[in-house]
Amino acid sequence: MRQAHKAEIVARLRAAGCVYAEAEAELLVSAAATPAELAEMVDRRASGLPLEHVLGWAEFCGLRIAVAPGVFVPRRRSEFLVGQAIAAAPRNEEKLRQEFALGHINGGGKPLLELLNEPTLNIDGFASARVGAKANNVVPSTATVDIDMRLVKGLDWKTQQQRLVDYIASQGYFITGAPPDKPTLLAHPRVAFVYRDPVGYNAVRTPMDLPIAKEVIATVESARGSVVKLPTMGGSVPLEVIEHALGTHTITVPIANYDNNQHSANENIRLQNFWEGIETMAALEAME
Repeated sequence: MRQAHKAEIVARLRAAGCVYAEAEAELLVSAAATPAELAEMVDRRASGLPLEHVLGWAEFCGLRIAVAPGVFVPRRRSEFLVGQAIAAAPRNEEKLRQEFALGHINGGGKPLLELLNEPTLNIDGFASARVGAKANNVVPSTATVDIDMRLVKGLDWKTQQQRLVDYIASQGYFITGAPPDKPTLLAHPRVAFVYRDPVGYNAVRTPMDLPIAKEVIATVESARGSVVKLPTMGGSVPLEVIEHALGTHTITVPIANYDNNQHSANENIRLQNFWEGIETMAALEAME
């Protein structure tokens, strides 16, 4: 792009009241695919539309968060609070490693709470042939795996599904959306039948500096003392569905013990956690 034209964009943005006109011009120029699209983006920004809505994304905690009109734009001070919460939380990675007898853990030494702010892919189950008393020497013709993807704020669940399918295809597999028939198996050395769950939802996050968030934190602390603040939880609940239905933010206040075998056999809760949970919920119910 000619510097003269870029200077015109900067001048127009500055005239519209954009404090960081030069930096915004750089972002708009890099995001636009065509001159026409660039002109439209400059028009929208100059009219007062937030830069993040014009670009379609915002930077937050090292991630590119997708945003659109009507979507809360992550704020820098919220990013600072996330960093503070992670730094203040106890480091229990080694205790958990010992408890669950893990000889190796991923993450490159990062705190667990920091890793919870990154997406993950989980293999929930894998099956092929037989083992134990039912084992035989028949070579299995298929293998089945059940996968779930844990998202973080800014990721679209359908996009993540497609990324996974694209990766499988990049490994040399022919992708089919139905169980493959004999002609399909004969025509391709590798075939993967991928069933995509038609129902999903995205991750959400409530800013810690919202008045209601501060009030909830203060109330829980009044009942329990100092608390650990997690910017992102491991589960979904599903909070996005709840927020969409009610048109409000959500805040999770967990009370269970870390080894409660959630969603599995012998799910449990310690009596002390149960009692303290009653006190905590009573304090929250008394909020005005």
